[in-house]
Amino acid sequence: MAKVIAVCKCAVCGTDFERVEHFRNPGMADDWKKWAEEAFVECTACRAKRKSAENAAKAATYIKRYGLPEITGKSDRQIRRATELRNCWLAEEDEETLESYDFLEGALRDPKHPLRARLQKVADEQADGDLDEAADFIIMRYRLAVCRALWHESSASVIIHTLS
Repeated sequence: MAKVIAVCKCAVCGTDFERVEHFRNPGMADDWKKWAEEAFVECTACRAKRKSAENAAKAATYIKRYGLPEITGKSDRQIRRATELRNCWLAEEDEETLESYDFLEGALRDPKHPLRARLQKVADEQADGDLDEAADFIIMRYRLAVCRALWHESSASVIIHTLS
C-alpha cells in the first residue's frame, strides 16, 4: 500500500495544501501525484468560501422569487448557520421541486388557480373535503415537506432542525 501526498498550491490565496491518497499500485500512485498537483488548485478554505458564495447567490434568486421569510434566531451564529443550510439546500434542490411547491401554495391561496379544482378533488377523495389536509397529503407523497418548512418558517432553530 503506497501513501501518496501531493503538495498543491492554491490559486486563490497562494497557500500550499496537501491531498492524500492511498494506492496499491506504485505506478498509479506516481501518476495520481502528478495529476493532483496540477488539478487541485483550490484549498479547502477557499473552496468552501467560493461554494458558500455560489450557494448564496443562487439561493437569493429563489428567496426573492418565492418570497421566503427572513431568518430570525437567538444569536447571530444561529442565524448564520440556518442561512447557510437554507442557501445550500436551495442551491442544490431541483428547481422543478421548488416550482411544484410554489404552484401548490398558489392553489391553496387563490380560489381561481387552475390547480384548485384538482386539489379539491384530492381533498374530497382523501381528506373529507379539507384542502389543507389534501395539501398535507400531496406534500408528504411528493416529499415537499422541506419546501413547506422553508416557505413558512423564519425560526433559525426550526430551519436548522429541518435541514440537519
